[in-house]
Amino acid sequence: MSADHSSGDQWSSDDFNDVTWRRRLEQVFSEREEKLRAHIDNSSDIIFTLNDEAEFTFVSKAWEQYFDYPVREVLGKRFISFVHPEDAAPFEEYQRRVIGSMRAATSPPCRIRHSNGSCLSFVINGMPYLDTNGKVLFNGAGHDITEQLKTETNLITALDIAKEASRAKTEFIANMSHEIRTPLNSIIGFSDVLTDELFGPLNEKQLFYMNEIKNSGWRLRNMLINILDMAQCEFGDGILDLSGFPATDIITPSMKIFKHEAERRGITLTLEIAPQADVVITADAPKLKKAVYQLISNAFKFTPDGKSVTVNAGLVTAAQTGKQLLEISVSDTGIGIDPADIPKIFSSFTQLEAAYTKKFEGIGLGLALAKSLIELHGGTLRVESEPGKGSKFSFTLPLSAAEPGGSGDNQK
Repeated sequence: MSADHSSGDQWSSDDFNDVTWRRRLEQVFSEREEKLRAHIDNSSDIIFTLNDEAEFTFVSKAWEQYFDYPVREVLGKRFISFVHPEDAAPFEEYQRRVIGSMRAATSPPCRIRHSNGSCLSFVINGMPYLDTNGKVLFNGAGHDITEQLKTETNLITALDIAKEASRAKTEFIANMSHEIRTPLNSIIGFSDVLTDELFGPLNEKQLFYMNEIKNSGWRLRNMLINILDMAQCEFGDGILDLSGFPATDIITPSMKIFKHEAERRGITLTLEIAPQADVVITADAPKLKKAVYQLISNAFKFTPDGKSVTVNAGLVTAAQTGKQLLEISVSDTGIGIDPADIPKIFSSFTQLEAAYTKKFEGIGLGLALAKSLIELHGGTLRVESEPGKGSKFSFTLPLSAAEPGGSGDNQK
């Protein structure tokens, strides 16, 4: 016990310790408050508190930096009074949801008005809490997403422009193909008349050149048909004419077409069909026949004379769904593809190198068309290749094209 002689009060050591402890706590709290306020003032986000009337009771200096409103003019005003009218209702709904659930949540983007009338876009991370009187208050942190939204909008606009340009390009090619096909049919038709010698006999030289004209006409006609088919796929206008037929029907026509070329070039052309592949599928037969034709044509194009091309058909089971899928593959022992070039080969009008264009025929459309026709059926086209050793293109299809995505699962 000690005495304060000036006042006559009696002080104990416990009293002294209690006062010292309180002063120390006050100092600690004061230091922490200063640090917290410094963090808030230096934050690029807007930190604020709203009372139960959604009025500002606190707002950080960032508000003034973003919107050029002095903090003193903001306090006591409702937050919603600064929000763009079109975003007011969604934000108030968000705020009711947060307070009703008493859980933190992020708002939808909302535009907050600058003092000059312009707007900045923010998302608010809100956290409700109860004060000592049991009233629900709202702590918020606003993050500026204006530039992010501008970037996203610019990307979407650029993508739309690119899509429209691609559509215009494809539409132009399709229209030109229609225009060219009309006179081309006349060339092919009259070539047939002349080679059949309906207007009189031809000598050997005349017959040779007429056949060259006719064959070139057919080649050009097939190329135009491929362009039109590709245009339909790119426009999203590809409509499937579904019917049931044996799975092997989409392979055998192409095997017959390439049989003569295989014999002429000494290429071993082999067809291997597993017994279980003798099933009926529901699909668009002409489109799948064309896809198989393009794959075999591609194999012949890049396979030297004396090598081999093998076509396989079988069934596999989708690991995720357990459904049976038809699998068809076309393998060759040709020049192969560099792994770095594989992503390019399915692009329309693309060949890997300029030298390829000179050495190998075509306009770089066959694989892109095959891929589009297969995907139109819910199928997946894959490629395995090694430079100098050959390539293998394989695709899987649901047994019915009415089951989209069935072949997208991993196989087992």
